[in-house]
Amino acid sequence: MGDAEQLAWRIVQELFYNEDPLDKFDLEYSLRLPSPAIDSQIINSILYRFSPATFVTDGVTPGTKRPLWKLSEEAREFMETLFRDDANRSRSPSPVPGLFCNGTLEDGKDCGSLLSKGFCDTEGCNRNPMPPQSVYVPPEIKGGENKSILKLFNYRAGKGTKEEHRHWTLLKTLQTKFWTPEGAKNKNYVSSFGPPNSKTRCSKIIDLLGGFNVANTLQNRIDDIAFLEKYCKEIRTD
Repeated sequence: MGDAEQLAWRIVQELFYNEDPLDKFDLEYSLRLPSPAIDSQIINSILYRFSPATFVTDGVTPGTKRPLWKLSEEAREFMETLFRDDANRSRSPSPVPGLFCNGTLEDGKDCGSLLSKGFCDTEGCNRNPMPPQSVYVPPEIKGGENKSILKLFNYRAGKGTKEEHRHWTLLKTLQTKFWTPEGAKNKNYVSSFGPPNSKTRCSKIIDLLGGFNVANTLQNRIDDIAFLEKYCKEIRTD
C-alpha cells in the first residue's frame, strides 16, 4: 500500500472514531505525533483525492471557509462491519491490505473508494469487475426462507402491498443481469436462475412464488403468478 493510501487509512480511522466532522487542521493535529512530516496541505490533497467515495464535506469550520470532513455513508458502513467484533474499537496501526480500489475513473481521476464489498464497485472504474448493467447479488441471498432472489428488490406480497410495486419488483428480478464474484458461495444458486428474460428465469420465479407458505399473502401471490405467466408467454429464450 502506497503512502497516500496509508495516510488515507489513518484519516478514515480518525473520522470514524470522532463523532463530529473535522477540518484539515484538526486532522493535522490528530496525526502530528506519529508523523511530524504530515501537514494540512498533504491531508487536504488526500481528502479531495478520495472524495466523494470515502470522504465527504459537511459544512465549514465556523468563521472560516475550511470544509469539515466526515466519512461517506458507504465508508462508515465498511468501518462498522470491519470493527464489528472489536469491543474496544481500537485504532489499527496497520492499514488493511487492499483497502482501497487502485483504479482509474473514465475521466482519469482515482477511483478512491473503499472495497466495502471485497471488490471495486465504483461506476466507471477500470478495476470494477462487474459487467455493464449488472447487479451484484450479496452472499446472504442464497435461497431458503427470507433469503431468496426476490429479496434483492424487496418483493413483498403482504396485505396492503400495492400491485404496481409488486409487479415492478418481479419484472426487475426477471430482467436484471445478476453478478457474483468469482468463488462466491451463492454463485450456483444465482446461476440457477439463468439469463435475464429467459424461460428458465420465469419458471424459477414462479416456482418461488408458489412455494411460499404464507396464507395471508396467498391471493396476492396467485395474482402475481398470473401476471408473470402472461408476461412470460412472450419470452422465447430458454
